[in-house]
Amino acid sequence: MITASVVLFESPRDHIVELVKSIQKSNIYIKAFFWDNSHTDELAELIPDDDQFKYIKSDRNLGFGAGHNKVMKQLIEGSDYHLVINPDIKFAPNTISLLKNFMDSNPDIGLALPKIFDLNGNEQPLFKLLPSPLDLIFRRFWPKKLKHLIEGRLNRYILSFANPNIVNDAPYLSGCFMMIRSKVFENVGYFDERFFLYCEDLDYSRRINQKWRTTYFPGAEVSHIYGGGSYIYTKLMFCHAISAIKYFNKYGWVDNERNRINRETVFNLGKYKFYEVANEKSN
Repeated sequence: MITASVVLFESPRDHIVELVKSIQKSNIYIKAFFWDNSHTDELAELIPDDDQFKYIKSDRNLGFGAGHNKVMKQLIEGSDYHLVINPDIKFAPNTISLLKNFMDSNPDIGLALPKIFDLNGNEQPLFKLLPSPLDLIFRRFWPKKLKHLIEGRLNRYILSFANPNIVNDAPYLSGCFMMIRSKVFENVGYFDERFFLYCEDLDYSRRINQKWRTTYFPGAEVSHIYGGGSYIYTKLMFCHAISAIKYFNKYGWVDNERNRINRETVFNLGKYKFYEVANEKSN
């Protein structure tokens, strides 16, 4: 069985409707839990009242990671894989089965990320190296007119030199869509709830990467309505900054382990037997 958790917070209704449709149309069964951090339970009416879906209203806003943890810590027995899905995601009927088949064939992979597209069909670079403080500062605050001065550094961080059409291992996979092997919970645990919003996926990817492969798999694709909230809203920008500070306080602002992991990642990009996956999409 495959389970999924979706954390809501005043989420756009049309996004939820599209995600529910994707889950219902999937050619493999998904037991989906919707944890709602919103102020009211108005979104409950969008979640089907049947055995495949379960809506849970939180009495307060616990944040992204803690909301997912509430579900993951109570997973029904028999779940082999768990999906962490943003509410602004939609996917084709064969997406989840493609991911499952890939992970079944690679038992050393603990976390997988599919190819992510925005609504305009542009690929989103959501598998990355572990960031340094300067990487995040430059990417967020460096003037656009001067971006050419640090372009090489930022391109390395987002692994822009990696072929997006082949399997790549990377230590940082986006939390907008994660497929996690359920055995990971036994030896890695869950999201660190000190991160209310932002950087929880960075921290969790890094921790999983210490014991398992964390892998980008382009043979499966999803659409993501990326809002870039911290680039638009001041409150979210401060939330992002606070989470980044917590992350660097946890692992060190001068982080030798990060440097080692990043060097090995770049070196190993050609180590595994990568393969073209275009033909798998028809399976």
